[in-house]
Amino acid sequence: MLTKKGVGMEIKKNNNLTVKTIEPFIHRKIVVLHTDQTALQAARAMCDKKVGSVIVADREGHVVGIVTDRDLVCSQLATEMSVDVPLLEVMTEGVFCVNESAEISDVVNLMKEYGIRRVPVVEVTANEKQKCIGLVSLDDLIASQAIDYESLSQIVQSQVQRFRKVHPRAREDKDTLSDQTLNRFSKLMAGYLGIEDKTESLRIAYYFLSQLVRRMHYTASGHFISQLPSQIQSDLFDLEAGPDASITLDSVLEQAGQMFSVSTKEAEGLFKNFWNALMDFTNNDLRFVWVHLPKEFQEALQDEESTMTIFSETWKSKDVRIDDFYSSFH
Repeated sequence: MLTKKGVGMEIKKNNNLTVKTIEPFIHRKIVVLHTDQTALQAARAMCDKKVGSVIVADREGHVVGIVTDRDLVCSQLATEMSVDVPLLEVMTEGVFCVNESAEISDVVNLMKEYGIRRVPVVEVTANEKQKCIGLVSLDDLIASQAIDYESLSQIVQSQVQRFRKVHPRAREDKDTLSDQTLNRFSKLMAGYLGIEDKTESLRIAYYFLSQLVRRMHYTASGHFISQLPSQIQSDLFDLEAGPDASITLDSVLEQAGQMFSVSTKEAEGLFKNFWNALMDFTNNDLRFVWVHLPKEFQEALQDEESTMTIFSETWKSKDVRIDDFYSSFH
């Protein structure tokens, strides 16, 4: 049941469901700012408190929006917006909230239906005002394995659709930024792999990504996929949920050799250089992935000087648009 609380919407507990409280997943260390405070103030607050988002409230305390670190980056890079812009202009509106007695299923259903990754937790004070007391995030549900792979996939796909609906003004900028992100990804892959043909370098990258995603537990792979370009995410979420123990280092390298017409040694070089490009793309933030990989994968990908493999001239001579890559997904 939904009840209106200012602009934020509070979800009340459904007594017909089996109780599985959200209490263990509530982040109590939150930052609440007002609509007239600036993007710069929000960024500083996130850095000081080491959090990835701030809750935006009106003067009555009602939750009216949320601003994430990604929102601030997008607004600066895509639109060159001033750091002094009020949060009212950069926040995501129409935030859905839950009370402290809500169940995990309530939060997951909200995330699936509305394409959101964070759900504020609120309480009503004695004077009937709303107060935000915490936050439940998708990342925490993933890390605790409190969400199934199908729900996770639905949430991410819904998130993409939601942005296009609730941010019509930023749609063109968002699409441009997504293209820029994919182009950066493809350039890094092409550079590390030593292949001028971006389509082929992306095909190689997608193969290794798909192997890693299927080999890891689905909760880890979901977190991993969310770090990648949005154009690739849907295809990776469509893969069968892991962990698939039949995927070994030998099988990955053997299949890579067959697919890309290289020796096993060259396939190993491809794999290492792919990983280095991925590290560069994520700013070395792959620890969550690393700990979920089998030891043989970790040993193969340990930091060392990766030798750039010399590939066939046919790869380097092609002049294929990056859009052509999508057809190789299927």
